[in-house]
Amino acid sequence: MNGQEEEGAIPFDFSPYRDILGGVDGEVTSFETLNRFLEREETDGGASGDGFRRLPLQIMRFDTDWKKIIRHLVWQACPKGGQRQPGWVRIMARRRRKMLLVSLLVAGFMFSLASGTLFPDLDDHEILPCLYAALYLLFTFLATYAFVKMVVGYRLARRGAAGNPCHPAHRAREPGPEERCAILYPVHHEEMHRVGAGMASLIETLSQDVPEKLHHYDLYLLSDSTDVRHVLTEQATLYHLRQRYPGVTVRYRRRAHNANA
Repeated sequence: MNGQEEEGAIPFDFSPYRDILGGVDGEVTSFETLNRFLEREETDGGASGDGFRRLPLQIMRFDTDWKKIIRHLVWQACPKGGQRQPGWVRIMARRRRKMLLVSLLVAGFMFSLASGTLFPDLDDHEILPCLYAALYLLFTFLATYAFVKMVVGYRLARRGAAGNPCHPAHRAREPGPEERCAILYPVHHEEMHRVGAGMASLIETLSQDVPEKLHHYDLYLLSDSTDVRHVLTEQATLYHLRQRYPGVTVRYRRRAHNANA
């Protein structure tokens, strides 16, 4: 995107950029020279070359309280106050029970066929053969259950919306005149010329394919950047997009403190 002011465009003042960046007066006069200045500073080990400054990710916590898990399962099976669960929840629960039953039957049948050959010492009630047989039955059930789920999923995917009352296609409709769709672009010290090119490409595609629905889409550039140099390139990208596509809503949001992301 050209950084020079196009005919009819609002002139852009680069003096605040020069003051913050500390560049030589007159060196930053367009967005192209701004990007080149930032790239040179990053190569020379400037502030933008310090790397990411994210907080470390925390370890996911899993609930291992078996009493709480049992209460949750019972509550799902018997909702309080006679509250009826949504249709898709009941259908999924019924399918899950059927798949479990089929998997148990198949695993039990396979175990019975293999018991005479693989576990001839089960009648002696020795610990190791019994433990081996229990593990064999468990892993056979897990493999069978995974295979049954794959088969059922493939069958449902091939069938599509036919015979599936909870399929999203039954509720699909054209958006209303006031409905909006937000397209989010989260960034953190990104190469904004690439992100901006992607956003511009999306706008061009929407303008060509669905020009009558272009007003439904809002683009949001969500920034977690902490380096002022990257923040400036994000704002420059936003300015470019707004100047080039005045009919498209492009918004910018930046968090000053990106903890608990």
